[in-house]
Amino acid sequence: MDEHLPSAVALPVTLPDALVIDTVETFTSTLAALPIAQGSVVTCDATALTNITTPGVQALLSLHTTLQNVGGQFIVTGLGEGPKSVFEQIGLKAVVEQWCADVAPNFEVAE
Repeated sequence: MDEHLPSAVALPVTLPDALVIDTVETFTSTLAALPIAQGSVVTCDATALTNITTPGVQALLSLHTTLQNVGGQFIVTGLGEGPKSVFEQIGLKAVVEQWCADVAPNFEVAE
C-alpha cells in the first residue's frame, strides 16, 4: 500500500431494532448527517435489528449506492437471520452477503 495515501475513515452507524415505515425517516436523517466523502467506509452494527421492511431495505440500498458512487464501502456486522431472510426473500441475498463479508483492512474509526 502507498504510505502517502490516507487510510479510509470508518463512519460507524448503529441500526435501530426496527427499520420500518415509522422509524426509517429518523434513520435516514442520521445517514444524511454522515460526512460521506471519497473512499468513506460506513460500518453498520445491525446487532439490534430484528425487523426490517421495504422502507428500511430501500434506505440501506440507497446508502450502499451512495458509497459505491464515491468509491466507498458498506459493511454490516451482527446481522441476524431474520433480517437476512428478508433480503433473501426479495432476491437480494448476494447483496447482503457482500455487505456482511466486506472488510476494510485499513481504516480509522471517526470520532
